[in-house]
Amino acid sequence: MRIPDFFILGAPKCGTTALHAYLKEHPGIFMPELKEPHYYATDFPDYRRIRLAEDYFAMFENAPAEALCAEASVWYLLSQDAVGNILRDNPRAKFIVMLRNPVDMVYALYWQKRHSLDEDVDDFETAWNLQDERARGKSLPHHCREPRHLLYRAACSFTPQLQRLYDQVPRERVWVIVFEEFVRQTAKAYADTLQFLDLPNDGRTDFPTVNASHARRSRALALGVRHAVQMMGSAYGSVKRTANAIGWNPGRTLERWNDRPQQRRPLDPRFQAQLAEAFRPDVEQLEKLLGRSLEVWRGGGQRKVDA
Repeated sequence: MRIPDFFILGAPKCGTTALHAYLKEHPGIFMPELKEPHYYATDFPDYRRIRLAEDYFAMFENAPAEALCAEASVWYLLSQDAVGNILRDNPRAKFIVMLRNPVDMVYALYWQKRHSLDEDVDDFETAWNLQDERARGKSLPHHCREPRHLLYRAACSFTPQLQRLYDQVPRERVWVIVFEEFVRQTAKAYADTLQFLDLPNDGRTDFPTVNASHARRSRALALGVRHAVQMMGSAYGSVKRTANAIGWNPGRTLERWNDRPQQRRPLDPRFQAQLAEAFRPDVEQLEKLLGRSLEVWRGGGQRKVDA
């Protein structure tokens, strides 16, 4: 049984999809086709795309013996359970964490939640101001899979999450990447990550944009598809496997049609400044925890990257 050697823990909307795509093509790394199984995040049950051990470890059964195995699940960092569960299976696991200016991250996360149907408020400032109510179980979207993910301030405050990781894992087994530096010097960040993993640089020079922002053409259609899957229950898996075996994937076809590229509305400068002030204490604590400056995050956000 192959157990992953390293994990990309998150955070969401911080470049993990791009890093996953680049590392997946390295000849010394094996990553399964399924990204974000969230198997170890037992405290986020509705996000666990794989729940059975035999199904999870089967994803790695075709890995070459000499390759490192890995997976990426972006809510592992916020999860209270994930790292401890991972360490029970692999006490020597390594961990990669990607962090981003929280003002940029929180706005991107809101739009991602809109896209995934977990958020039904069509204005981010309104959603931000609902956090206290939602923490008490009120004003929650009917289709939200995990209400804690809509507590945007906590989800995008990195110090408690990273401290919990450091409390369980020696720092030499944790690699932290700052998203803005990853974007500006992608080749260097990629090479440094390979060095952390004790892998040779494969000379990669092409780093295409991955995971640009999308929106739904029809929210009703997306909700209908989700409802149909829920109604099918356990039968959905066998139907999907049968359809895929003959080259038919109606769910993916509908999903692709229903997606369209999206340019997000810019944040109101007043609200953007409010967000920067809300996250300022956490950023200052994070600088102390990391022992480095995060000056790259000063002055708001929403620069040129739309992830």
